[in-house]
Amino acid sequence: MLDTVHPDPPARLRLRDLDPERRYRVTPVLLGTLPSGLIAPAWWGEASDAAAHAAQEYWDHAPRVDVTFPGAVFRGQVLHTVGVASPRVHPDQVVLYRVDALD
Repeated sequence: MLDTVHPDPPARLRLRDLDPERRYRVTPVLLGTLPSGLIAPAWWGEASDAAAHAAQEYWDHAPRVDVTFPGAVFRGQVLHTVGVASPRVHPDQVVLYRVDALD
């Protein structure tokens, strides 16, 4: 295969219906294993087990339930209009996000 139909970089995730003036912590939630092909965007922060994350092979499906990312804080207006960078993962993988209001 020489090309892919998936955009590069992946599309931005925009969150709607948030208070534009409030701050929100957005945290990736990984269930089960690390998604295969995972290339985390910078805003996710440092992995809790950076060595396990770095050792993951591109096609690795080994359970790594202990790896978490702290996420980042954004204003609601930014999340609505600009959004956040999406991770690169294989097409059959998923990442959920938890969004908590801080103020």
